[in-house]
Amino acid sequence: MIQLVFTIICKGVKSSPTRVGIMLFAVLGSIIAYTVLGIALSDMAVRAVSTWRLEWPFDMVVIGADVFSIQDQVQQIPGVKIAEKTSMLEILMPSGVISAMVPLENSAIYSLKHLEGRAPEHGGEISLPSSLARAKGVQIGDTISILPMQGNWPPEKFVVSGILDSKIGIPPIPILHADAIARVTAMPEATNALICLLDGKVDSARVEQAIKSLTASVTVRQTAQYDGVSSGLTLAGIMIASLRFVIVIVLGSSLISLFYMSQKEKAYECGVLRALGFTRLWLMLPPLFEGIAVLMLASILGTVLLLALVPVLTTAGNVSVRDLIRPIAAVNSLGLAVIAVSIFTQAFKPITRLLKDPWGKD
Repeated sequence: MIQLVFTIICKGVKSSPTRVGIMLFAVLGSIIAYTVLGIALSDMAVRAVSTWRLEWPFDMVVIGADVFSIQDQVQQIPGVKIAEKTSMLEILMPSGVISAMVPLENSAIYSLKHLEGRAPEHGGEISLPSSLARAKGVQIGDTISILPMQGNWPPEKFVVSGILDSKIGIPPIPILHADAIARVTAMPEATNALICLLDGKVDSARVEQAIKSLTASVTVRQTAQYDGVSSGLTLAGIMIASLRFVIVIVLGSSLISLFYMSQKEKAYECGVLRALGFTRLWLMLPPLFEGIAVLMLASILGTVLLLALVPVLTTAGNVSVRDLIRPIAAVNSLGLAVIAVSIFTQAFKPITRLLKDPWGKD
């Protein structure tokens, strides 16, 4: 009986290699399209939506004396992509109170690109955003005054070392050197801060709640632009899901047609074997094995091609094994469902209908 099953499989492949090849190509193409388009479009959506951060290059600021001690824990909160150390403080200029930032490490979130000059190199220098420099009419080398926020301290003089660019990704606030903190505040530790970049999917209120559960002695500030970033990614996710749904529908339609044709070709032969006493179970095995073999071969080839294509088509460095396995599993599940429906439909047809089917007659 096993030899008969093997013979039927070989005969089916030899009698219509084109059909088997088309089935293999359809499954392989669907796996590649489902995976690559999904990952590539997700990557493009993340990069495109990042341009919605028009004013601030980050989404959240966590300020507190002991905030540096929870950096690793904040980084592990779901939805937080990056959490970096910095110092954020309020400075009093003749025009009013504004925020300023002191970079403490090389940043993966923002850039300090200057239109003119450079970043501060010591505590007596300051970089100004171009809008503020224009408003005050200052240039490189000019001196500006900053009033300490407490007491009756005299104004502190700072030399303008650079004018920041106004492009996306550059903080729109003055930049100070770490040595300048003690000149403008009596509590340097109160300026400790983490700037956080969120993934655009998580609810920022949940992130804030998770941070405050780590320590209550912090202040969390959110930028108003995050709602737009989140909405943009949600829309992109809907579009990607719709595209994948179309791919699945096309694959399902193709496989149904191909397997239906395959079973129609074997209808007369199946009717003869059933008339001779062969059970439905044994006659269901050849098309089942054939279909599984096509799916397995397509999955192996698809995995090899995906490992080569995904790094080329995306800039995302966080493509996980799950991102590759999930599409393959989805396509295989659909393929198995189509195979099962086709096989059961054929197996439970009356023998008289199978023998009348002209497709399998020579």
